[in-house]
Amino acid sequence: REKEERFYMKSIDTYLRRIIGWLRRRGDPGATPRDVVRATLPGIKKAGEANDLLDHLVRHGEGEWRKGEQKTSGQRGAERFFQY
Repeated sequence: REKEERFYMKSIDTYLRRIIGWLRRRGDPGATPRDVVRATLPGIKKAGEANDLLDHLVRHGEGEWRKGEQKTSGQRGAERFFQY
């Protein structure tokens, strides 16, 4: 069981490093989970997975969620992750 947990944490770290590197390279400080999936980062295929990884970054003080901007139609845009 301990071996499984170490593998799981190692794989999460790999995904988090991929997301952080991609955010730095793209130049736009904010991203939605859908943006992360569209970046075709290896191993991240669903918005739910990307959302969980971005939540992990928020919990560890690497960034924050911000509400989307108000659109002229009155609707709000998608919540975006911003890296510190």
